[in-house]
Amino acid sequence: MLLAKNKRLANKRLFIVFNYRTSAWRYHNSIDTANHLKKLKFLATLTSFQNQMMTP
Repeated sequence: MLLAKNKRLANKRLFIVFNYRTSAWRYHNSIDTANHLKKLKFLATLTSFQNQMMTP
């Protein structure tokens, strides 16, 4: 019985660590996506600005 209880606690601890890691990974992924979108937006505005400069 004691062994089973310890095993359950270990599993719970592992699960918590796993959850923390995946949530942190998701958070970083969302940040990367946001930065990527910002870069794309910046590039789009840059190209449109260059196009406006090129047209007489």
